[in-house]
Amino acid sequence: MGPWLDSVTAWLTTNPQWLAAAIFIVACVECLAIAGLIVPGTVLLFAIAVLAGNGALSLGETLLLGLFGGLLGDVVSYLLGRHFHQSIRRLPGLRHHPEWINGAEAYFQRYGIASLLVGRFIGPLRPMLPMVAGMFDMPFVRFFAVSLLAAAGWSVAYLLPGWATGAAIRLPLPEGFWP
Repeated sequence: MGPWLDSVTAWLTTNPQWLAAAIFIVACVECLAIAGLIVPGTVLLFAIAVLAGNGALSLGETLLLGLFGGLLGDVVSYLLGRHFHQSIRRLPGLRHHPEWINGAEAYFQRYGIASLLVGRFIGPLRPMLPMVAGMFDMPFVRFFAVSLLAAAGWSVAYLLPGWATGAAIRLPLPEGFWP
């Protein structure tokens, strides 16, 4: 992943006008059913947040972009589950890896709404739980309210460390720091 990540961050460094779109898109994909299991979004989000914190975006902008991107990924995943229900298991990614959906289903059935809050911070469950909530016909308003709360916490937990690192890089070091 090193060369690929290096090329993305190098391109974003020379094209900072795309940082906002990159944060939104990566957050969305990280929370999108199936895609979130494949794309290394957590590492990419950290790297992009470092660039944002280096002066390209304010903390508020960075967190809101992550929140709305993650929320869009959740809603799309929920709608996929709601539309396809159990036939979603026939999709290529899930047909070959039934454990991806089985684990999320068991977690959702055991913990209900709390699974959407806690599962948001558990990598393999994050992209699958919204789809499972849709499969089980969770009312959309309830899903959206819980997802909004979870996405807000997730955005802070996943983007703030990178943004703070980028902001810290800009700080001048006190004289005599290195010796």
